Amino acid sequence: MIKNKFPNRVFDFTERKYVKPSKHKFLFHHIPKTAGSTFRGILQNLFEPNELCRAEIPKELQAAFEAGLADYRLFGGHFSYGAISKYLDDAVWVTFLRNPIERVVSHYHNHSDMKRIPDDWQKRLDENPEWKQYIDDVQGVSLVEWIEHENQTVNSIACNRQTQAFLPDRIRVNVKDWGIYNAEYIALAKENLRENFSFVGIQELFDLSLDLFSMTFALNPIDASSYTTNLNTKKTMTKNYDLEPSTLELVQEKNRMDIELYEYGRDLLFERLHILNSQVIANNRTHVMTMLYSETAPSSNKMNIKQVNSTHGFYALEGEQDKPFKWSGYNTPSIVDFLWNFQQKKRYTLQLRLLAVISEEIIDSLSISLDDDVLPINIEYKAGEIIVVATIENSSVLSKNVFHSLKIYSSVLLESEEEGARQLGVALHAIEVTAL
Repeated sequence: MIKNKFPNRVFDFTERKYVKPSKHKFLFHHIPKTAGSTFRGILQNLFEPNELCRAEIPKELQAAFEAGLADYRLFGGHFSYGAISKYLDDAVWVTFLRNPIERVVSHYHNHSDMKRIPDDWQKRLDENPEWKQYIDDVQGVSLVEWIEHENQTVNSIACNRQTQAFLPDRIRVNVKDWGIYNAEYIALAKENLRENFSFVGIQELFDLSLDLFSMTFALNPIDASSYTTNLNTKKTMTKNYDLEPSTLELVQEKNRMDIELYEYGRDLLFERLHILNSQVIANNRTHVMTMLYSETAPSSNKMNIKQVNSTHGFYALEGEQDKPFKWSGYNTPSIVDFLWNFQQKKRYTLQLRLLAVISEEIIDSLSISLDDDVLPINIEYKAGEIIVVATIENSSVLSKNVFHSLKIYSSVLLESEEEGARQLGVALHAIEVTAL
């Protein structure tokens, strides 16, 4: 059993909570020319040196697998989707995407200038005649000549290379021209990206991506400044490559799927940031409310709508001083946040005191939950009020926190036929908690 090793926690975006990962291997699915050197340096600081697998390509990953992967926990290379599915399905997967135009041009500069190919990759070229021939063929060519080169390897590198990284080998190895848009392929790539990768970063939003990475894996904030490298002196960190309009149009046409995947990945990054930020805000609010409980604990078991901690999804406050109320219906569900110290192993009744409903049929549609636990209800009528009564049989979970959210669900109806009329449900005056 591996203890106290990264990753200890990972945020599940479906369940919207942190979970302890069942997978203790970690894969950076590194698409060429996408934030690799910087991000790898960050990842390597999270693991012990002996846990790093040096495999960079599928052939080397296969050899490492056959030799035994017992001590390896961090993998980061230019692998195919088929290779990681076969050998690393027991790993947590992360990746980065890059603006496809920038990535293609960067790849071109790297391959068309032999001086920019590192020594360890020179050795790999010597062992692969097909790739060595490709590199020899493209030395000194222009970007347009490179993209339109007859060498088949160019097509797989210059055209929709990022989309290929998320497609199984049964598709990838049988495509003759990757410059042709295929709706089925891009849909599958999007699905695999969302469903199988715990983190997807965007190179152009690198700092923001690191924030998302830190939050996803419950890490302290990461400063990337000491890791950043950029070997291409023709490009700065703040300026894009300058292309002639006709050249730009050619690159775009050959990379339509990658452009679509990149936009999808960027939207996914912001979607996940929003989910995590909402979670952090909610947790922080709970923490603050708990700290304040000793100062603000209710003096009575009955709290009118003005005395609860906060409300959401209700209309503005109405009514007299002794009978304030708010109509539900502005949003669904309508939420009442309140402070209460439930004791373990006690039974309670929770009462919602309603002054009115927009229609009697609303009563039949009414349901409530407390801290997302649905409660069965009964309806009583007393002294001109409609009392919604719920019995809490088990308060063990509620006793762990003093901050609680009551959610009210019901159908709504227009209050009148006039323009701008509100959609109303129930007029909530107060809630009351009583120990049995």
